[in-house]
Amino acid sequence: MSWSYPSTGLVTPLDGLLRVLRDIMHAEAPDGQEAMDHLQCLLGYGLTGHTSSQVLGILYGEGSAGKSVLMALLRLLLGRFYKDMSKDIVVSARGQRAAAKGAASPMEAGLKGILMAGIKETNVTDTLDEGGVKKLTGTEVVTGRPLFKDFITFNAMMLLILCTNHLPQTEKAWSIALQRRLQLVCFPKRYFSINEDGYDSTNPLHGVVDTKLVAGLSDAPHMEQFLVRLVQGAVLWYANGERLLPMPARSIAALDAYQVDNDPFAAFLEWSCDLGPNLFMPTVAGMEAYNNRARLVDGQPAAYTFDLVGTKKFKELMASRAQFRGPAKTNVLGLGTIAGVTERGYRGLALKQPLLVAPGSHPA
Repeated sequence: MSWSYPSTGLVTPLDGLLRVLRDIMHAEAPDGQEAMDHLQCLLGYGLTGHTSSQVLGILYGEGSAGKSVLMALLRLLLGRFYKDMSKDIVVSARGQRAAAKGAASPMEAGLKGILMAGIKETNVTDTLDEGGVKKLTGTEVVTGRPLFKDFITFNAMMLLILCTNHLPQTEKAWSIALQRRLQLVCFPKRYFSINEDGYDSTNPLHGVVDTKLVAGLSDAPHMEQFLVRLVQGAVLWYANGERLLPMPARSIAALDAYQVDNDPFAAFLEWSCDLGPNLFMPTVAGMEAYNNRARLVDGQPAAYTFDLVGTKKFKELMASRAQFRGPAKTNVLGLGTIAGVTERGYRGLALKQPLLVAPGSHPA
């Protein structure tokens, strides 16, 4: 690394750097401080070279939101310990063929000795390669083959960071294993040219782009401040039991929306069910409602966005959500006797009454 660590260490004043970070992270928001702390801990974890948290960092927001500024600063700070990677390492583009067995894998091989790897923008039609994500975030060793060379195996020490305006689709049903690997950092602001259409100086989420910002932060004093900021984040990660901090409300909301968009069952729960600890849904009625292609999801018929399920699969879907109990009868679930209900079902949810379906259709 080309930058010196200041003699003042962790107590080094960071005013100049923090002013920029607080602006692009919209620190004035109710969850602003949590967002700042979460980002600091995530990048600090990346600096340690540990991979035990097994996560993919995702910088998510509109274009001109400040994501590229942060990545440019990381590139400058880390030097040879940072690498820009093609998106192909974690996503598959539409029509892309899988690599042949034994084919060269220079992208993986190029991660040797890297602390942080920035992944370029994804498109709305790209699909997250869950196998690739798990491989590169969930293992202590990586094997790759540079072009025209033999395979190499090395200890993983990198944090992958996907920088994107569009979250890629998931290739399979949403899973807990995938969810726990995703660390979203949301950039809620957008920066405009002063005369650009759409700019509103009274909107707290609008800012004026500074084309000289990265150059102004590239000097030694600012780079040393950035290094201290990341070291502080590493200290925070260690102090937290070698765990990342919880994501802020903005990231949780974005992750929940991402799940609904990619998980038909999550969409069913959001749009067709009411949730509550003392509610009850009969198994058969729930399965019939889920299989109703006329039920509405965000105002549109679910149609063929999901596969029809039988009793076994529906039970698996329900079991994937820890907040629901069952299947069992109401008295076994601690709900006592419900008039007219004799069948088995689940505690924690109930079908909306009436079930929302497309006009001209009938509830299941």
